[in-house]
Amino acid sequence: MEIREMIVEETIDLKLVAKTREEAIQVLSDKLFALGRISSASSFFDDVIKREALESTNMGIGVAIPHGKTESVVTPTIAIARLSQAIQWDEEEPVKVIILLAVPSELKGTAHLEIIAKVASLLLEESFVDDLMHVDSKKALLDSITRHMEAV
Repeated sequence: MEIREMIVEETIDLKLVAKTREEAIQVLSDKLFALGRISSASSFFDDVIKREALESTNMGIGVAIPHGKTESVVTPTIAIARLSQAIQWDEEEPVKVIILLAVPSELKGTAHLEIIAKVASLLLEESFVDDLMHVDSKKALLDSITRHMEAV
């Protein structure tokens, strides 16, 4: 599955208001549930938080990549949120952008790890991170993702 296929305008929020990591993940889980991309917001939220407890997904550049590989995922999805105010994710640098991956548990083998690796490789591109932090529309962000995916 290609990253660009997993992201639609409805899964992007460029002005998310949240004060904590948990609140941000809950808001995104509720959004994915409302869009029918997951079958249970609470189950998905719990799985993402359990995964986060194993090791922080803060990339140290103002971006976190929380993820859940769970039965509650109906459609593989990436939700992107830029927070209106950076939040303390862990003891590392505060987070301004969240890239939440929702992967169905029946996805075979390590395919979810490949998706995470592709997203992480995008984050190595300074111009992509700049776009994440500053673009003013969902379409501009989708265009940036497409452009950078072609270059990777």
